[in-house]
Amino acid sequence: MKTLAEVAQNPSGWDSEANYVGKPLSSFSDVYIVLTRSRDSSTLEESNWRSALKRLGGESETVQIYRFGHWACGWWEALCVTGASIPVGEEIYQGLQQYPVVDEDDWSMLEFDNAVEAWEHSSISERVWLCQKHNISVFTARRSVLPEDPTGSLVAYLGQ
Repeated sequence: MKTLAEVAQNPSGWDSEANYVGKPLSSFSDVYIVLTRSRDSSTLEESNWRSALKRLGGESETVQIYRFGHWACGWWEALCVTGASIPVGEEIYQGLQQYPVVDEDDWSMLEFDNAVEAWEHSSISERVWLCQKHNISVFTARRSVLPEDPTGSLVAYLGQ
């Protein structure tokens, strides 16, 4: 894991420490980042964030979220650990190096919830297009309930 001081110096590769305003970065030398997210995070990144935070037991003295404004993505956050939470944070971090999902059930549920919400907010013409694109009967476009999707392609498309 990297320290918050290391990452905050140049979070995107296009930044510099000169653009940072806040506590001296040296004060974050013992704060380790488990993972980050931004306004533009994917469903997987959001699921990993909330699953990691849950596994760490939520915010506490040793589990903190640091928030930053950013010129490109609007904002970014770092889920950080100190002290007694470092071993669990390291376990989560190392696990993500091996396999990019903290909790597959959570990711699947979040993806499905996003798909349901997207379907509910789509117009009839958008639903017809989606049905045609995913080989689902266009007659289901009239219903506000997400249609049955045997291949999962519609949920994957809408759930992003």
